Amino acid sequence: MKKNKGHYLARFRHNIAINDHGVPGECMTWCEKNCTGKWGWFFESTNPNVGDFFQDWNYQDQEAYMTFTHKKDAVRFWFANIKSMSEQNR
Repeated sequence: MKKNKGHYLARFRHNIAINDHGVPGECMTWCEKNCTGKWGWFFESTNPNVGDFFQDWNYQDQEAYMTFTHKKDAVRFWFANIKSMSEQNR
């Protein structure tokens, strides 16, 4: 079975906030090994004063998300990574 590679700036149906400014490599490695559907990651600005996200980009003003086509992949990802995600930014 061929594994799907991640998609940068993808947005699928099931999204999980990482609770960090970036996506740790461990999250991508987990997805490469365990996901059966498409998956990816994207960022949203947390600063309401930012107009064009790409023009006014500041990593401290963003929240990273993992995104999945299959709900099963999203739930398994959440349970496998919840401890590390809850310890971010402490």
